Amino acid sequence: MKSPIQNRVTSVFVHVTDMQRSSKWYNELLGVSQSSTTHEGTIYDVPMDRQHSPFLTLDANVTLTQPDGRPPLLMLETADIEAAHDFLVARDIELVSDIEDIGSMYFLAFKDPDGNVLLVSQKK
Repeated sequence: MKSPIQNRVTSVFVHVTDMQRSSKWYNELLGVSQSSTTHEGTIYDVPMDRQHSPFLTLDANVTLTQPDGRPPLLMLETADIEAAHDFLVARDIELVSDIEDIGSMYFLAFKDPDGNVLLVSQKK
């Protein structure tokens, strides 16, 4: 079975404790203008040159953080989240979440062999 998960990183996550402070800091560091947070103020996509890099996502969510403190590191892309789910299950890859609908996308979380949490998403 060919993998439905594309070889493209869509987001790199920086986990933050103070969204206002962190978004201001990254905007100043990269010389970009402030934009709005999403998901009740817990997600902020730092404006990046999308032609050459993935989103830099400041993330204050803790729902997928593992008991050992490891949060999700990055997000991969798929055109078919159900196929990605089935692909991971068929390979006995540990799932951290079921498929979740967060409005703008579907995603699911899983672990790599070292226990790092990764996400795969499908845009709506």
